[in-house]
Amino acid sequence: LACPGCISEDIIARGGRFSDERLLNLGRELIEADVRAVILIGGGEPLAHPKISDLIHLLGEGGIEIGLTTNGTFIDRHIEHIAQYCFWTRISVDAASEQMFNTLRPAKGRKSKWEHVVRNISKLANRDRKGLVGFSFLVQSPSDGDGIVDNASEIYAAAVLARDLGCDYFEVKPTYEFRGDVAHALVKHSLHSRQVARDQIDRLQELETESFRIYKAINLDASLRGVD
Repeated sequence: LACPGCISEDIIARGGRFSDERLLNLGRELIEADVRAVILIGGGEPLAHPKISDLIHLLGEGGIEIGLTTNGTFIDRHIEHIAQYCFWTRISVDAASEQMFNTLRPAKGRKSKWEHVVRNISKLANRDRKGLVGFSFLVQSPSDGDGIVDNASEIYAAAVLARDLGCDYFEVKPTYEFRGDVAHALVKHSLHSRQVARDQIDRLQELETESFRIYKAINLDASLRGVD
């Protein structure tokens, strides 16, 4: 994908990745160090690495609990290993409609990945699996940067979609930025954007059941109040 405002765009622009050998040796080092849990996240799409299934298998068999954050585009390529070894998988979607998704998460080849990602979420959520499957929604607005639009009006619909696809939870969270010496300052959204988001989020609890949970990031309320 080619998401506007990607926090990893500088890393991706430089190119390069772990070699196959280094990636698997790193996994062995983590096992030998008695690491208990690992999150595969960031710096690009973790499931894009050709040896990611081997790493997931290695870590899982080595007794390490695995969390995975993914954009969902490659779930189908690695679904067996994800289902068998991952304690949780969180898919970053940030939209409830194809139009919004294509704006915030456009494909490099310009062909929409929306239906493919939705199918992948459903495939993983509705099969025998070890861990939880979550749908992640990052509240965004033009304050986040060029090419980014206000997606707050789709929060509730996205939660309904997550529930209907079979996800275990829906997570809503604020955006951060580098501001001066502060690496994770809350983005200041407009009063209108914050009000729309609050109205949507206030309705989410009505969707919660024993099998479907709503989670709000710890700083979400502060973000919606306009606090730094």
